[in-house]
Amino acid sequence: MRLLPSHRGSLRALDTSRSRALACGRRRVVLGALALAALCALLPASAHAHRLGLSRGEYRPADAHVDVTLSLAREELRAIASALDADHDGALQDAEITAGRETLARRVTDAIEITARDIPCPATLTDVQLDGDGVILGSRHACRGPARALVIDVRPLLRNATPGHRHVGVVYLETAGGETSQRLFLTHFGQRVYEVPSPDDEPSPGPALASPVESPAPASPTRPPPAPTRASSQLALSFLRLGFEHILGGLDHLVFLLGLCLPWGATPARADASSRLRALILAITAFTVGHSISLALVTLGGWTPDPAWVEPAIALSIVYVGLENLGRPRPRRRFLLTLPFGLVHGLGFAGALAELGLPDGARALALVCFNLGVEFGQLLALPAYLAGALALRRLAPLRAPAALRVVNLLVALAGALWFLARVS
Repeated sequence: MRLLPSHRGSLRALDTSRSRALACGRRRVVLGALALAALCALLPASAHAHRLGLSRGEYRPADAHVDVTLSLAREELRAIASALDADHDGALQDAEITAGRETLARRVTDAIEITARDIPCPATLTDVQLDGDGVILGSRHACRGPARALVIDVRPLLRNATPGHRHVGVVYLETAGGETSQRLFLTHFGQRVYEVPSPDDEPSPGPALASPVESPAPASPTRPPPAPTRASSQLALSFLRLGFEHILGGLDHLVFLLGLCLPWGATPARADASSRLRALILAITAFTVGHSISLALVTLGGWTPDPAWVEPAIALSIVYVGLENLGRPRPRRRFLLTLPFGLVHGLGFAGALAELGLPDGARALALVCFNLGVEFGQLLALPAYLAGALALRRLAPLRAPAALRVVNLLVALAGALWFLARVS
């Protein structure tokens, strides 16, 4: 049977469309494979996304010495003192830590430089304790005279730590009345050297904030010392930045927010898009309220959540959002789920904040500023997500549903891989 020219043209068009479809399918497979490879490369580094590069130092001045207790994770200790990893397996074993006292003294305790009246106080390592995945080091800095006019310099310690490492210092001072006050400092904004006031200059026995060296000189004995307003503002900015960095550095939280925004990109009708946007705002508001409640309860209540179940629960919330988007492209009343999900994610935020071991006098300020930083980070990420969804819906309306299914599948897959990494 001979084909008419019109039929031959239709067959050629059909073959061309099939070839294009196959080529498009191959491109999708390649892009999907590349996205999956990038995802797998990112996940191991962010399996425990809420652990900060952090060390905590407790400083207790006495008559002629300063006792220091330094707590840090083994991963941070390996970065500071890599020579401890004798077998080069990327992890510090108990035997390697206990056998490396000389390395610990040289790389860690000596790296915290303390001077009293401009005279160095040499350090001696006194104690090494193994605390799960952390290490607690005790040292004594002997001064030639009274431990007064102290200056604590942690720059040598931070120089070898992981990038972005934060050191939280709490100085315990005894007042003339025998009571103990706490002076808190947090290394942020280039502040790595701190001057600790003499106990005789303490305005009150309550918790206060240590002043950086760059602050004005102490008031003369004829007038009362100034209120630590500058130190309070610096601490507030530090925790504001800490919350901002935490949400932007927490890849799992960003993926969860992406999953919340994806259904908005699947809405074709303009009127329906407006209602979907209102639903999205309500869902994100419920998420914000949830994590703010749990963050406040944990921080002010003094309870530290166990990351062994918090981190996997956060990963499962991501899996659920991705799968729900696949099954219901336009989910309704999602705020009923984002509220409890926000409570769980807030426990992750609180776990990071609780690691700082804040004294009572600084908890409320730290909580408010840290939470504001988290919200600023969310507000920065959301417009980018919504703009991407809007561009996809308007520029490629026919391909938008397929593209959104791929992204939702990757969201669910990311949560599943995080879950497996965090329970192993």
